[in-house]
Amino acid sequence: MCHYFKNLMFQTRHTRVAGIGNTQGSQRAMNLLVAIRDIQQRTGKDLGATFLSGTVVVNALTELYVLFKYLRPKELSRQCISCFDAWAAIFTKKTTDYELNITGSIKRKERFRTYIKIPELAT
Repeated sequence: MCHYFKNLMFQTRHTRVAGIGNTQGSQRAMNLLVAIRDIQQRTGKDLGATFLSGTVVVNALTELYVLFKYLRPKELSRQCISCFDAWAAIFTKKTTDYELNITGSIKRKERFRTYIKIPELAT
């Protein structure tokens, strides 16, 4: 059921990058974040929640960042990662491609295509 909560608000300067997702988020996702933070503050650790899904990262690379934001806030803080842009600079690679739009003209598109530093990301 964690796919119902993937729409958590985040800020980014990458406003023209395709597939970035919805930066505004949803109230449902924000409510879950507040609940998880309460549990984490009580334990003093990044514990208290587990997300299970068969399709964790489907539509955008931002979905993995959102999972880290929910489940590993102390680790993000330890690595001085305070926003999506800092996380993306470390763990993703942005590419520029040229695509045909619906009118047949060529348009330049930027996308976050791949993850980098996979062992560090898994840790």
